[in-house]
Amino acid sequence: MRTNLNSYSQAGLSIVELLVALALSSVLLVGLFQIFNSNRQAFDLQGGVARVQESGRISMEFLSRNLRGAGYLGCASGDASSPFDNSVDQTLYSDANFENEWVRYDGANGITGFENITGAVTVLNNMGLSQGTGNQQIISGTDAFIVHSVEPCPGTSGRVTASTNSSVTIEDAAACGLSQYDVVVVSSCNSAEAFSITSDPTSTNTLSRADSHNAGSNFTAGAYPIEGSYVYRPRVTAFHVGNTTGGEPALFMTSLVRDGLDTDFVTQEIAQGIEQLQVLYGEDTDAVQDGTANGYVTATNVSDFLQVVSIRARMLARSGDRVAGDNQTYTFNGATVTAGDLRLRVPYETTNTIRNRLK
Repeated sequence: MRTNLNSYSQAGLSIVELLVALALSSVLLVGLFQIFNSNRQAFDLQGGVARVQESGRISMEFLSRNLRGAGYLGCASGDASSPFDNSVDQTLYSDANFENEWVRYDGANGITGFENITGAVTVLNNMGLSQGTGNQQIISGTDAFIVHSVEPCPGTSGRVTASTNSSVTIEDAAACGLSQYDVVVVSSCNSAEAFSITSDPTSTNTLSRADSHNAGSNFTAGAYPIEGSYVYRPRVTAFHVGNTTGGEPALFMTSLVRDGLDTDFVTQEIAQGIEQLQVLYGEDTDAVQDGTANGYVTATNVSDFLQVVSIRARMLARSGDRVAGDNQTYTFNGATVTAGDLRLRVPYETTNTIRNRLK
């Protein structure tokens, strides 16, 4: 009998010990789970912050680089003192988007803005851009803008070494990446002109301007002087916030692709997670302009885009995943908003002066 009692007592102690061990193990497991969950949340948050910062910074870089060069035509200013002439017969080019937009290239439209797009906008539609919910389509309620300018050839390859009333010869057409029927801009400090190259420039470096693809056979301003004249490659770039196939918003850039008579536009994603773009334009409204903005207004309130000397762009970047512990309250474009989706959002802002309009 005494042996049985001892056995029952030992069995009871074993069960109690097991229960204590299970309780301690449960406490340890709960602690480990909390540590793991806390570390996972911190890791996700850090990853979200990194992605938002990356998207915001690369977007700011692309916007700033293009905005600073708006209206650049080399030494020419595009106004009455050194006018710009667009003599290209754009109807010969195969892409309708290029034809429609190139007509507007007049040297004075360095920047064109569009505010809170909610439907059809003719100028954007003519470039193949539209507002909607499909891939690359403009998100309703966001801004967009178009920049016209030129970019130099690498090194001095675009320097004019000889000139007639109907052609210019440059240092190295191949290094400049030029071929027959490409559109270029020749510029001096007295004038600038866009024309279509009607000869094959790769062997002689001579860019001919015949009336088969241009308005007239001669340059409007006559021969371009060797001293100070350069050939440039045109740039036409549009920025908008649009949809992606994955459902995330992104900043898109539509840019000119030079390919002879097949020159057209291509739209590519710059940075994912950009869900808002709002742009203000700094106007120099002084009777005698001094190159300083008197105030910033939206695109619809710009009296004359020729008076715009600086641009203030605001973007809102968000994380792809729901990484915030609580719904975030943030301020963007003067409004305070509380998000309801646990995504991390960071506002960005940059103000850029149009270099070509500095006094």
